[in-house]
Amino acid sequence: MPVDLDSLGKAASKFAPYRTIDTRTHYLLIEQDRPHADLFFKNLQGQWVLQPMTDTDVMQFDQLGSRWPVSGLYDAIDFNLAGRSVAVPPPLPDPGR
Repeated sequence: MPVDLDSLGKAASKFAPYRTIDTRTHYLLIEQDRPHADLFFKNLQGQWVLQPMTDTDVMQFDQLGSRWPVSGLYDAIDFNLAGRSVAVPPPLPDPGR
């Protein structure tokens, strides 16, 4: 189903400059505070289609012959720490000094 870009708010404003590039066929927005990504792609009619995805989905890029799990984008992310300050220990002294 084609995307109603006006209903997307912030996502549409980030996407707007890219959709005018004729050769662009895919655009991926990745959420930083939850496991979610929005994949926009051009269909055969030249219309942009939105495919929202969660961590259980797999992104497929036919033109690249690639499949990537959305969960792989978040391998090193601990969402339990989101929005919290995390104390970083001071660096260890350099043993050469």
